[in-house]
This record gives sequence, structure tokens and C-alpha cells, in this order.
Amino acid sequence: TRRIVQNLLDFARQRPPERYPTSIRALIDSVLTLQSYSLGKGLIEAEVGIPDDLPTVDLDRSQLQQVLVNLTHNAIYAIRHGDGTRLRITASTEGPADTQRVRVTVMDDGPGVAPENVEHLFEPFFTTKPPSDGTGLGLSVSYGIVASHGGELRYGPSALGRGAAFTFDLPVRAVATDAFATTPAGLAAPVAPLTPVAPVAPASPPTESRRVLVLDDEESIRVFLRKALAALGYEPVLAASGEEAVERAADGPYLAILCDHQMPGMSGVQVYEAIVAVEPALGGRFVMMSGDMVNPVLSAFAASHGVTVLSKPFDLETLDRAIQGAGGVQPRG
Repeated sequence: TRRIVQNLLDFARQRPPERYPTSIRALIDSVLTLQSYSLGKGLIEAEVGIPDDLPTVDLDRSQLQQVLVNLTHNAIYAIRHGDGTRLRITASTEGPADTQRVRVTVMDDGPGVAPENVEHLFEPFFTTKPPSDGTGLGLSVSYGIVASHGGELRYGPSALGRGAAFTFDLPVRAVATDAFATTPAGLAAPVAPLTPVAPVAPASPPTESRRVLVLDDEESIRVFLRKALAALGYEPVLAASGEEAVERAADGPYLAILCDHQMPGMSGVQVYEAIVAVEPALGGRFVMMSGDMVNPVLSAFAASHGVTVLSKPFDLETLDRAIQGAGGVQPRG
């Protein structure tokens, strides 16, 4: 449900990209970390082929992360519904040095796309999934984002023997483009003009503390959050169990507490109750992370206790806004 709503919002509020030099490998690693639960649950083998000397690319990190989340989500869905086992993401450089481009491909060994559906893939609201699984906007939104970066999203057969492959090329350095691009469906998609390249300054919320307590029983999620929070300018403090989180909560102050909702041992709600019993002021600083946004118990608890709920998977911008909101900081933008 959350993905459907997010795709609708992305489609409605497409914006020009804010481009900065970005590591494609780091971007792909972050997406695979976000998808780690889906990959692990289905026993899917994720392969990444990226040369060490691949240049950074001028791009909007949150927008391209959304593209890769959409493409990997579709690949994982196809694999699960087609007896496949492999997801492969590759990147390479193309063209001469002065107009060099980076080519990224996401492929799977699922059932592939029926010939009669190929020409409709990037049309808004076209989907072969049941209504509960998607809106048909993921590829359309992704096409518009790639176009706004001066590239084109394309479909082709997978190199894994069967399945689908989606490829896009991005200019290594941002170049001036026309005001609009046209999608295959004939809809206008905004394309950004040249954006000056500048280093990204980490966020620094104006509070007495930038410490964020992180509780998640999955090590891969803790590692991702540690890196993500550090990149955003926060000071992560990690806990692997509810008991450890309760103990570390006494070492405050904390700007926010990121807490997984469903864990073995103490649940997120039990952790909340234990911490708030000792430090009542921390109650409003909880951000409950969950992959089950339609859970009525969680929804009722969050509403009655004023707790922020963060849906997995999430991007860095959403994470930053959730932390600032819980910490009483006015979100940027």
C-alpha cells in the first residue's frame, strides 16, 4: 500500500533534479540494503558488477535511488512469480571522455515481459500486476526521472538466459537540457536545466544533540542506518536488542530513537514502554520502523502515543525528515 501511494505522489510531484557527484556503487549498495529483507526472504542471489574505476555521476541521489528501488522491486517481484533466483546489476562507462556516460542495467531471470506488453511498459497506469501490488506508475516515474537527467530508460531481454533487463545511460557530468522530455506515452516530463555541481554538506539539525539511537535486530539494517545517519550528519548509537536499547537510552540525550517494530524478544512497543517509563521525554522522539504499514495495532499505537512511523524501505530524504520531525526540528524543504 505504501509503495502504491508513494508512486502516485512521485508521479504527481515530479521535480527538477538537484545534482551532485555520486558514487554509483554506493547508491546501488544502499538500494540492495533497503531490499535486503525482500532478497533474503525469497532466497534471491543478488550480483553486482561495477568496475572500481567507475567515475562519480552528477545526479540527484534520492531520485536515482527511487529509480533503482522501482527497478529492483519489479525484478524481485518477477523472480518470485517466475521461479527465478538471480538479480544482477551492472554499470560501465560508454563514449569518449568529454561526453562520457555511465550505463546501468538491472536484470533478472524471471519470466520476462510478454511481447504484446513491451510497447506499453512505460505508459502511466499500465501494469500486469494485481491492483493490490501496484499502480503501473513505477516505470513511468522512473522514465521521467532518467529523462530529467539527460538519459533514457530502455527495456531489453536479460543476459541471464531469460527474464527482463532495464538499462539507462546517464551523462557523467550534468549538461544543459531542454525544459521538457516526452515519455513513450506522450506525456511531458520535467527535465532540469544545468545544475551547478557542489559538494554535499551533511545535515546539521540545530539542536543540542545529533545523537540517534538505532534499534534493529538485523545487522545489515544497522550497518545501513549507521552509514546513512553519518552521511546525514547525525551520530548513530546502535543496539541489536530491546534490552540493549533500553540500557543505552539512559546515556542520552538523543535527538530521535529509530526502533524496529517487530523483533524477537522485546517488541518495538515494549521497548517504547520500557524507555518511556524511565525517560518520559523520549516518548515523542520515537520513530517506529516497519514493513507492515497496514498493521492496525501499530497504527493505533502510533496515533495514541504520537509516535512517528517510518515505512521500510525508505530513502535518505525520508529518513532525515522523520528524524527531524521526531526531534522537533522543522524539516528542510
